[in-house]
Amino acid sequence: MFLLKKKSFFSWDKVSKLLVSYFPLFLIIIIALYLRLNHLNRSVWLQPGYDESRDMLVASHIINNGENINRGPLAAGGMNWLQNSPFYYYLVSCIWFITKNPVSFMYFWAVLMTTPVILGYLIGSKLKDSRLGYILATILAVNYQMVYSSRELLQPHLLLIFSLAFILATISFLKTKKRKLFYLNLLIFLLFFPIHIHYGVLIVLPIGFVFSFYHWIKLNKDNHYSSLGIIFWPVMVLFNIFLSWLFLTFKEKPFDQLYFLKFNNEAKDISSVVDVVKQMYLLLNKMIWGSESLPKYLLLIIFVGFFIVVYRFLGTRKNIYKFVKSVDSKLISFLIIFSSSLLLFYFYHWNISATYILYIFPFILVLFSYLLYSLFSVNKYLAFGCIGFVILNMLLMTDFNIKNNLPVKSFHDQQQELAKIIYDDYKKSAVEDDSFTQPRLLLTWYTTIKNMPYDAWGTSGVWFYLENYFNEPLVYNVNYGLNHAPLFRDPKILYMVCDHRRDSDLIKAECLDRFLDSYPVNLETLKELSVGQYISLWRIELRDDTNVPIRNVVHKDYLIKN
Repeated sequence: MFLLKKKSFFSWDKVSKLLVSYFPLFLIIIIALYLRLNHLNRSVWLQPGYDESRDMLVASHIINNGENINRGPLAAGGMNWLQNSPFYYYLVSCIWFITKNPVSFMYFWAVLMTTPVILGYLIGSKLKDSRLGYILATILAVNYQMVYSSRELLQPHLLLIFSLAFILATISFLKTKKRKLFYLNLLIFLLFFPIHIHYGVLIVLPIGFVFSFYHWIKLNKDNHYSSLGIIFWPVMVLFNIFLSWLFLTFKEKPFDQLYFLKFNNEAKDISSVVDVVKQMYLLLNKMIWGSESLPKYLLLIIFVGFFIVVYRFLGTRKNIYKFVKSVDSKLISFLIIFSSSLLLFYFYHWNISATYILYIFPFILVLFSYLLYSLFSVNKYLAFGCIGFVILNMLLMTDFNIKNNLPVKSFHDQQQELAKIIYDDYKKSAVEDDSFTQPRLLLTWYTTIKNMPYDAWGTSGVWFYLENYFNEPLVYNVNYGLNHAPLFRDPKILYMVCDHRRDSDLIKAECLDRFLDSYPVNLETLKELSVGQYISLWRIELRDDTNVPIRNVVHKDYLIKN
């Protein structure tokens, strides 16, 4: 009788071979993690729109209190008549269940958002070979926008992962002759499901729908319409995504999302073609290089490199014919067509944010990496020189931007301190007056640049730590506005926070005066509790002779169009 030796799924030999084979990729991942994790504790809750603290507060209430919601964050602060799906909040809740605190959460998020580096390697390797994979992975590791998205919790940043996964699935679909239906369903899911995450994906959906529909028809035609699975499954995937989005995002009744089209059409500040091109140029410069003002020598190198590659590839009729017939032409055409979705912003009549083009951005980086890779067909020394120069430039600008924007003390720590000051002040008031035994307080938040939809925006971080200090819930999750509202509707004391990280000379005009004009307060009780480098705090008591609004006052001069 012979004893068969069991094969082990793990061995140090396998690990060592894997490390040797993929050593460059491991090195790239280490560099990517360094840029994403370095001084991360000082950038927690740094995001100027305060989405990070809001999302964590809502997630903590979902996990700890079972307060489920069926609407996500307001799109653009409610300014464009679109609600978001709650899917994002439940994803954040899953991470919160593991991490339990804001700092640990951000480390987990940063590692999660490093996965585009691996996806980039897979895309490059599938598109051409491992050399292109390493080029694309390195660019994704050091690129300013990719690193920035890893260091900040924000809905649209997830679009980067979906976009890269979509590119990988599409390349697999176009290059393989097997499992066509699987890849078609996958690319449809990765293209359309992100409408549950952020509406930045809307810009690619027209082209994406035509692209998916064409390949669905072609796949059915190639199979002589004989397979019910090919006919049925892609339609069901798309139908279920759209139907679930429809019922998870309407405000009052299904299909009222379409008011967005009318609302946008009535906008007054219609941009010209030149304005759109200028906005795109500045945005892409910032996202790719970390600076809106692209150095002229860098622009020259890109254009010269582009024309050299085009001449080398397509300089003769024979090369043109060969390229058009190749699989490469289909893949490059796919990348160019989706990148051209940027042209649709001509029909969008508001300012274009970087978050609106995050789904398209990876397409541009893949094309740029392919351009650099193509330089090897001209001269390997030229290729190494240009690639090294580009990566070094990106690395230095990314590192500079990270360090330049870091506060001495994180905004997370500053808000935790504000919560402690408020807690101590309120407890002192409770000793002096029995009516303060319950936490009857309301938080308001103002900025010197007046960029918040209403004055509850920004309070989430302070509420988060006040709940810890009071050891009881002070807010509850809701399906509107900030997605949380105060539990106590009859506050006795108002606390006003002023974020003056920009234009600190406007503290009185844009914070204090607006605050005092918004509420029925007793001016004699106004007291300054804290003055910091970026954030300051006041408290004031409400008058007893006036009914107090149960929710914060809307800045009508900001919300109402002229």
